[in-house]
Amino acid sequence: MSAPSFQAPILSMPSFGCRVLPLELDFTNLATLQKQIGEEILQVAELDFVQSLYVDNSENADPIVFIFRGVLTAGYRISFPANAQGWMPVIIPKGIVDFSVSTGIGTVVDIQFGNFPVAPVIWPSATIANVTATIAPINGAYTDRGQVLTGGINVIMAVNANRKAFYLQSSVNNANPMLVQFVGGGQYQLLPGQQIDTNFVVTTQAINVTGTAGDILYAGEI
Repeated sequence: MSAPSFQAPILSMPSFGCRVLPLELDFTNLATLQKQIGEEILQVAELDFVQSLYVDNSENADPIVFIFRGVLTAGYRISFPANAQGWMPVIIPKGIVDFSVSTGIGTVVDIQFGNFPVAPVIWPSATIANVTATIAPINGAYTDRGQVLTGGINVIMAVNANRKAFYLQSSVNNANPMLVQFVGGGQYQLLPGQQIDTNFVVTTQAINVTGTAGDILYAGEI
């Protein structure tokens, strides 16, 4: 008895030109999704057939597995590793786009079905090593008002009617943002490594800062 066969669209020329159908796979609450997208393929994207699949699994710490049904008993399987992207050929009959896809719960994966053939290729996401930066206080004619925060309200600068310029600079190594309060004139959140100075606001008011105990604030005024 001969084995069953079908005519796959691989290496066929698309009638409408090269097109893709982008889809978002939301695994926020489920680890396995069932999809039947024949209508979207034909009516929305106007694809004659599917020949390729792009998967952006770069933000996902788990592998993702596609199983296309209706081809073989076990289904046609495509697997992408964690934290990777790539293209894969899709070998399924024309008009059959019925698949299940599984990965870890808690992520969203973007994919694209294409009607053009591709060579299989998978590449890992780029990894950028940690970078350490050192931010020193501004030197010059400023009077140093820097402090190590206590966890409560720190009075950084008292009212100074003669103040011409000032700066506040949160150490890049600080754990959390600081809350800067211009007494009588609003407040501002200062992130680790961030600075504000007279280019941001000029004030002669008192300046208080609240933040995590042990965090370092560089400050000065003229």
